[in-house]
Amino acid sequence: MSTILKGTGISGELAIGSLRVEKQGTSVSEQKISASDIEEHEKRFHAASDQADVELTKLYDEMMEEGRSQEAEIIEVQQEFLQDPAIVDAILGRINKDLNNVELAVYQGLEENIAVFEQMDDAYFQQRSLDLKDLRSRLLRILSGEAEQVYGDKEVIVACNELYPAMVLGAKKKRIVGFIVEQGAMTSHASILAKALDLPLLIHVEGAVEAFEVGDTLVLDIAKQEVYGELSSDELAGYREKLEEVEQEKIRLQKYRQMEARSKDGVRVELAANIVSVEEVEAVLENKADGIGLFRTEFLYMQSSKLPSEEEQFAAYRQVVERMAPHPVIIRTLDIGGDKHADCLNLQTEDNPFMGYRAIRICLNEKALFMTQIRAILRASHYGKARLMIPMVVAREEIEQTRELVEQAKEQLRSVGFPFDEELEIGIMAETPASVVCLPDWLDIVDFVSIGTNDLTQYMLAVDRTNPQLQSYYNYGNKAVLRAIKMICDAGAEQDTWVGVCGEMASEKDWVPFLVGCGVKELSVGAGRINMVKEILQKYTIAECKDIVRQHLGDR
Repeated sequence: MSTILKGTGISGELAIGSLRVEKQGTSVSEQKISASDIEEHEKRFHAASDQADVELTKLYDEMMEEGRSQEAEIIEVQQEFLQDPAIVDAILGRINKDLNNVELAVYQGLEENIAVFEQMDDAYFQQRSLDLKDLRSRLLRILSGEAEQVYGDKEVIVACNELYPAMVLGAKKKRIVGFIVEQGAMTSHASILAKALDLPLLIHVEGAVEAFEVGDTLVLDIAKQEVYGELSSDELAGYREKLEEVEQEKIRLQKYRQMEARSKDGVRVELAANIVSVEEVEAVLENKADGIGLFRTEFLYMQSSKLPSEEEQFAAYRQVVERMAPHPVIIRTLDIGGDKHADCLNLQTEDNPFMGYRAIRICLNEKALFMTQIRAILRASHYGKARLMIPMVVAREEIEQTRELVEQAKEQLRSVGFPFDEELEIGIMAETPASVVCLPDWLDIVDFVSIGTNDLTQYMLAVDRTNPQLQSYYNYGNKAVLRAIKMICDAGAEQDTWVGVCGEMASEKDWVPFLVGCGVKELSVGAGRINMVKEILQKYTIAECKDIVRQHLGDR
């Protein structure tokens, strides 16, 4: 029986490697020096700083040579810290005034700045503390005379408490094929780099450092958001075969990168991307997606101990909308609850959270919270094509109340002169049995519909999708799920309402033709799956897709 740890998947697909644990406890020798030693310790600091700059410049050049200018900018951040007069003075002051040895001076001088970033309310700036920790580790390693840690010639998966950018950037040379991290954040520079490099990364893995023995062979499955140890030889062989298939597919699918998504008979199908952060937009643009089909905003709330302000949300939404313009960006309003928690909301623990207080239920009960987000989305709409989408709808009244709040928000913005799109479209996620049955009665007040196949499958089949014992019951192919999708598409077509799909089913090879055959206008998938879906679409005519629907539903 294998050991399984769960986490939050950030990037990549699958990795197999021998476990190594990255030591991150920073220990320095505390030593007072005499006045006559000050010059020597100052020289050692300047030499270490110069060496760190050489190493960072080398990493920067490597990123630029690979055409990764955005990733190279992250290295520049550390170089700027290295040259920052305030940081340099803080370190030198501890040498020549406090008479601390250089190691202690570096530790304390940077610790002071790390604490400043960690105490900031904004999640983005909080994560910059990791860049400083990374820089501190580099300086202390150089001062100790140690070479960078190497792991031999085998593929390794590294477990650590925190992931630093340099660890990700050095992964290729060290044959690191994946990371499991106890802490971490989606907006950290390390996470951004892992996404850019398509390196498997699982964060929030409780017990990652202690659960397995160093040298154990681990399997990291990002789709399932799990890491496995103590696998049988048969299980391991199966994963090795799957990994080989994944690698070959990546190489083969590159040829679709610049192509439009079209069916075999040339019909254009909108193919968009699902994102959780601003930083993912670059990958979306690189893969020539037609827009953002799902911007999950709850992660703005999950990464801070305080509620994100209107300005913070506006800045995030605007960046995405502006970068994607003229393509549309569907911004889903707060969908917290279920398996997603946010400390800043102080929600009570529930016995059955997927059926409980979540998503639009929270928003309509906490109207000030909801109005802040609505105003931020409206303001962002001025900079491109934003659309607002409501999750977990079970009653017409929820849509009506949301529309009323949107009108109130518009009036508030007009009164202070903020521009916005007066015609902002408001849609819903179809993901509850109620939305399937009642959709025809709601479409007169809905501008668009996007099918959330993850929750739709869960609720249609009464299966907790996070329960590993019920995985065989969680099946898109169940006729109840397929009929529900067809009913939603038919209702949309009858009333000329746009219907898309933003759940995981849209990136499943076997179900892409079914969804297109049902009449969905847009498929929205992770950026890494866009090329695969383009290829699938080219294999089927629209008539063939419709025939597949008839086969599955038994409507011959």
